[in-house]
Amino acid sequence: MKPTVAIVGAGILGRLISFFLIEDGIKVSLFEKNSSLPATKDSCSLTAAGMLAPFCELEYSDPLITKMGLESIEIWQHLHQYFDQKFHFERKGSMVLTHPRDEIELWKLKEVIKKHYSRPVYQEREVSSVEPFIKGFGKGLYFPHEGLVDPESFFKVYNEKFLNKFEGLYFNTEVLEIAPHLIKTEKGNHSFDLVIDCRGFSAKKDLNNFRGVRGELHLIEAPEVKLNSFVRLMHPRYPLYVVPKPNGRFIVGATSLECEDLSNISIRSSLELLSSIYSIHPAFGEGRIIESRVHLRPAFMDNLPKIEYGKGLIRANGLYRHGYLVSPKLAQLVFNLVKEKEIATEYRSSYATIY
Repeated sequence: MKPTVAIVGAGILGRLISFFLIEDGIKVSLFEKNSSLPATKDSCSLTAAGMLAPFCELEYSDPLITKMGLESIEIWQHLHQYFDQKFHFERKGSMVLTHPRDEIELWKLKEVIKKHYSRPVYQEREVSSVEPFIKGFGKGLYFPHEGLVDPESFFKVYNEKFLNKFEGLYFNTEVLEIAPHLIKTEKGNHSFDLVIDCRGFSAKKDLNNFRGVRGELHLIEAPEVKLNSFVRLMHPRYPLYVVPKPNGRFIVGATSLECEDLSNISIRSSLELLSSIYSIHPAFGEGRIIESRVHLRPAFMDNLPKIEYGKGLIRANGLYRHGYLVSPKLAQLVFNLVKEKEIATEYRSSYATIY
């Protein structure tokens, strides 16, 4: 007999774990403190650019992030087909560029990749041959296998096509306590065969060596700017990314601050972001700042995701700044743990803590 399962947290990880479980015929109830489509300020999953850049992460992250990311991209491809291509997903590649004075940053990235991959995973090309709108940058690194997911369009189509498959939906419900087999809310207690905690930073009091990392970005409207896919500008202090959205809009972000502060984005951070995108193309200077977003990315001290498993309770957390890159694979690992009571050997030491 299949277990009854409760998922706590309807961010990207909770939704993907639910997807795998429900598709296998398991009855799932979902608990979430916000609405089914919360404001971006209330959701770390919606305060995200949705980049799928596993190779670029090698310079800053454990190689297992790249491994999970490559497998996750294939899962995103499957999800895109499952949802009839109704959310924005693309694999047009990405371009990494730098100003001439910072070319050492490209060399460092190439050296890191060379240590892990003997086969070519990038092409050294003139930036303007991939992104004709960008001039004056010489050669950059084009990663043809990388891609992009639009978080908001995925949440919307998930709500439309999948929420009706849940056994129970408890949105706008504050969870007070999670224990094996049990969820306590302000409206009462709920019992299940298995509880899966995916609350992100909200789970801090229940996790060891866990912190929030501040992320900041701007949503900019600049209809004169034309980019084929997302661009990364390498910099010794802060790598910048520019992600195209529909209707001439762009997500611009860079900062990753070691603090748990949710106050508005600082003038200093804004100046760094805006001056950097202006250096990519002056047309950004005529753009408009539509929205500034700040949230806390859930992270363990090693910046790797973790799964903790005990009888009646699983905790999955620690997406850090790799939410859309690794969450499909992490969700699949949780699903396999529910089904098979184990995690594949190559992930076990880093991602599973049995308690």
